[in-house]
Amino acid sequence: SCITGGGSDASPVPLTAKEKYGNSQNSLRFHSHLHLSATSLPVSRSQDLRHSHTPAFLVFRVHASTSPISIKLIPELPVVGGQVVLTPSYNGSRYNVHWYRAEGQALHMQNSILAYNTEFNLTHFGNNFTGRETTYEDGSLKITNLTVGDAGSYTVEITTASDPVQATVQLTV
Repeated sequence: SCITGGGSDASPVPLTAKEKYGNSQNSLRFHSHLHLSATSLPVSRSQDLRHSHTPAFLVFRVHASTSPISIKLIPELPVVGGQVVLTPSYNGSRYNVHWYRAEGQALHMQNSILAYNTEFNLTHFGNNFTGRETTYEDGSLKITNLTVGDAGSYTVEITTASDPVQATVQLTV
């Protein structure tokens, strides 16, 4: 059988056991930071091997990391019609910076404002992009012509060489 790690660039990864029967465990690490473990349990062999079954369990664990970053609002108290810059305080190397606007929801593509690829200086606009947002090389997000509707939770996810880091800030207009 095969397991895929998710995403458009994921390819099937064959899941094989060290032994045909008995205890064995394989762990696979995906770029999407999802860790999968497959464990097969020993089974009693029947006289007819065509009817023997090996129960298997998949364990899904999402690697959570503590956030070594925060987001600074400039100005701290933005007003309607003004602008605000949301600046992440991350100092390490970054590959992608992804901004989301979601009130109490998980990070999904439908909540995406924009994603910025630092290596190629490319920006991808998401469903929550209004045309009033821009990003800078340091990963900051600028929102102009603020409205009351811009208030809410903003989350930045920075992809690094190891694991992604996230921070969320509450914007009040």
